[in-house]
Amino acid sequence: MDNSTVPDARDLTQHERAILDLLLSGDFPGAADLRAQAEHVQVVATCGCGCGSYDVAVTEPGVARADLPNGPILQELSVIDADGTFYGSVIMLAHGGLLSYLDYHTWDDRTLTGLPPIEHLSVLRR
Repeated sequence: MDNSTVPDARDLTQHERAILDLLLSGDFPGAADLRAQAEHVQVVATCGCGCGSYDVAVTEPGVARADLPNGPILQELSVIDADGTFYGSVIMLAHGGLLSYLDYHTWDDRTLTGLPPIEHLSVLRR
């Protein structure tokens, strides 16, 4: 498994955008500022292992920063396979009050090949 990052400057795909929108839905601390930032993000790098995780940069310098500590935001997405088994999660990290990294990881040894289908995601507030 290659955990290095690969430069990949581009707009989010429709699927990436739908997952980010779901991740930022609801009411949790910093949500409004993070949703405003999400309108101005671009992918800047992807995980070299092929899991679908990616670094983002907020491209609008005047956007408000969320009043959050560095680390995971307070909402995540549980990933459920077709058999109903919870096997992973999608989290968003913030740094300096800005969206910074979307991480997709598994709790078992399955190989991830891109982000999960939207219908396999369930919102979990922490």
